[in-house]
Amino acid sequence: MFKRNNYYIQVLLFFELLFIPLIVKLYFIFTAFKENVFFIAFEVICHDAIILFFILLLSYFSYMIQNKIMAVLLRTGALAVFFVYSADVIILNLFATHLTLNDFIKFIDYVPTYISQEFSFDIFKILVLAAVLIILGLFLKKEFIINRKRDHLGINILLVSFLVLNVNASDASYIHSWIYKNFFEYNLEIESQSKEYTKEFIENFNYKENTITKESIEKTDKNIIILMVESLSSYQSKLFSGLNDWTPNIDKIAEENIYFSNFYANGFVTEDAEISILTGRLPIFAPKVFSNGGGVSFKGFFNEKNSLPNIFNKKGYQTEFLTSSDLKFSNTGQWTESIGFKYIEGSEHPDYNGLPRFHFKAAEDRYLYGRVLERVKKNKDNKYFVFVKTVSSHVPFVNPQNKHSSEVETINYIDMEIGSFYKKLQKEDFFENGILLIVGDHHPTMRVREDFIIKYGIYKAPAMVPMIIVNGKSSLKKEIKEQFQQTDIHNSLISSILGIVKVNDFSGNFSNIDKVYPAKYILHKRADRRGTISVFSNNDYANIVLQGDETDFIDDAGAGLNGIQAIVDKINSERLLRR
Repeated sequence: MFKRNNYYIQVLLFFELLFIPLIVKLYFIFTAFKENVFFIAFEVICHDAIILFFILLLSYFSYMIQNKIMAVLLRTGALAVFFVYSADVIILNLFATHLTLNDFIKFIDYVPTYISQEFSFDIFKILVLAAVLIILGLFLKKEFIINRKRDHLGINILLVSFLVLNVNASDASYIHSWIYKNFFEYNLEIESQSKEYTKEFIENFNYKENTITKESIEKTDKNIIILMVESLSSYQSKLFSGLNDWTPNIDKIAEENIYFSNFYANGFVTEDAEISILTGRLPIFAPKVFSNGGGVSFKGFFNEKNSLPNIFNKKGYQTEFLTSSDLKFSNTGQWTESIGFKYIEGSEHPDYNGLPRFHFKAAEDRYLYGRVLERVKKNKDNKYFVFVKTVSSHVPFVNPQNKHSSEVETINYIDMEIGSFYKKLQKEDFFENGILLIVGDHHPTMRVREDFIIKYGIYKAPAMVPMIIVNGKSSLKKEIKEQFQQTDIHNSLISSILGIVKVNDFSGNFSNIDKVYPAKYILHKRADRRGTISVFSNNDYANIVLQGDETDFIDDAGAGLNGIQAIVDKINSERLLRR
């Protein structure tokens, strides 16, 4: 009797473990979406059924054969699929995106830190250890043998059911179709961005951007600081979205100066923002960049001659890149040096010794601002251009002051520190001859809030970030409502120091605040559907999928911009340039 009960306990535990990832995934669907919930949930079941089929099949065979080595190999295979499946579900719940091979390579060194910060409770560690022991016990226990006919029948019925469900999985285009694809389907789908251009296409491709000189303006020789704030999104601000009042200091700075209420990030990670702002290039990579190993965040963007630091160097500026982050991560140190920065500083600086470290070996933002102020004082007799990259508000959100895992507290903290930094710049008389730009780098790597989507739409909401210009005594109190993007910062600053305002369909210019020139098209590289570019033009939108020669609009996009070949040509030209 004991053996029979033990047998059924093991069977029950196996099937509980088998279905836990699917249950967690369905919970995410029901909490994240209000429309088409049951349709999406059914599609998730259908698409994930094939994964459950293979886990069950491999496990089933392993308990039917006598060869112990083969049995262990089959169970190990089933276990590997189960862990990948589970990891994908965890990533989906934490960051609202699937696990991708490129992200795995890029962030593998930081996984232990992420886990310890996101799950800091001892109970979690105990549960994980218990789950691992149960799984190992189930998969490696050699005495467990399926020998009852009705059990064989039940397993075979379940296997057939999984196959039938998977056959009914829809491949139709839908706004959230990326969610119901399983890990393997999703990674195969985004491989379209790795599709090479053919030799014939390259030889026949011809694209020339029609850049127009709009006007001449007075040249500036002011000192410039660009403060790029990690994961600062418009939904966190009452002024920029009307949704949350988490950034009162930032909002006050904006209201007292110039702010952009219709401003967009060109990508979904920090490196995308750095590329956009500092080089003026769209952060769209060449084919296969995301499938051939790690360290590719800046691949194709090294040694950009027209970068902001290179242009400022020629005008006699001291150019500096300051962060409290690890410069080795994503080859940031090498890249910033290659584009012309004369002074580069990261987490290795002695002033950070002995301080608590958080994401990417970074001390909290307070100390980074202290370093920036030191550099401002040091350069008081020189013209200088300083780019500052913050870290404290990186996901998972952790308030550095009390170690609480809270988005609201973390954003409150970075807002307080920005307010303090701004006041200290005022005390240093920086604004007598200085300009401060404050801009978010991208939406946090987490699912987009429903109220944000309702207000601005599923395509624009994830791309919207605050942008502020503080221009000292000559500053106006003004809201810029026209659409602009991060690449326009590059174009506008170059116009300011050269005195010539140039624009084209994909590059706007706000160097003359009294007469701004928005780009006709805004391009945003999406986080949810990798290999897809969203295009905005006022109230119109479209989506373009990257797939070599066949790069084109996809059919779930808006009708307003569909078929405009110049947009596709622009994207192709950027990718070919990176080869």
